Amino acid sequence: MTSIPGRAAVVAIALAGLAFGLSWRADAASCEHHRQSFLKLALREQATADDARSLADHCADTEQLAAVAAGYARTDRALAEQLAEVAVDRAPETFAPWAALALSRPAGSAGALVAWRRAKALNPRWTLPAPR
Repeated sequence: MTSIPGRAAVVAIALAGLAFGLSWRADAASCEHHRQSFLKLALREQATADDARSLADHCADTEQLAAVAAGYARTDRALAEQLAEVAVDRAPETFAPWAALALSRPAGSAGALVAWRRAKALNPRWTLPAPR
């Protein structure tokens, strides 16, 4: 038979897990909402630095930020670079943020080459040619 403190500990752990799961789900929903809002503005070429900052503030998922930055790099390099830099700051040992940063910087720039080299080091199978 389990003791009352043991049962209480199991209940406390279960409640903490539930609270964490609900918090994570709310964060993911907030990220998705802000990502979709940013992309709608971006498609109309109305996204601003404040919109990018809001997305970064509400989206902890660096893969999402990197994907938006990479996709937006041809439309507005400055906003794409802003998002990619946030992703790199949050996850400097992750490939996607560095790849997005390489794509968002002007081709041939020293910054693009540095980001490309870091992305290539993190993922040697990456086949995108070095920026020239």
